Amino acid sequence: ARPGLSFIAPDAATADRIARHRELILTLGRVSDLSTVEAAASGAVTFVSGGATAALSLAGIIDLSAERARLTKEIAAFEDDAAHVNRKLGNPNFVSRAAPEVVDEQRQKLAEAEAGKAKLQAALARLDAVG
Repeated sequence: ARPGLSFIAPDAATADRIARHRELILTLGRVSDLSTVEAAASGAVTFVSGGATAALSLAGIIDLSAERARLTKEIAAFEDDAAHVNRKLGNPNFVSRAAPEVVDEQRQKLAEAEAGKAKLQAALARLDAVG
């Protein structure tokens, strides 16, 4: 199923431009419907395009609760990875006895886990903002 796309046009010229390019937007955007509205519907993702705010309806397209659960599970996995590496790096025996390359590799793993966790937390925050 294709989502619907709504535009909140700031002025008549923008609304006219959207109307003129309706078929192109429908085809290239792979959306089922195109409309001009006063405000975005709940459950829609919004973005700015060409001076207009566009709202892409995700209702029926994405199972928001399943996506939240998936993101939460992946965040927990990154947290577990980071905790495991932190335990290694917090152990003075490991740091003093391991080869410097191994310690650097563990620090890199920690940085990657923290970066991955941050990206997923941002995605979860965006999802929560949708509804």
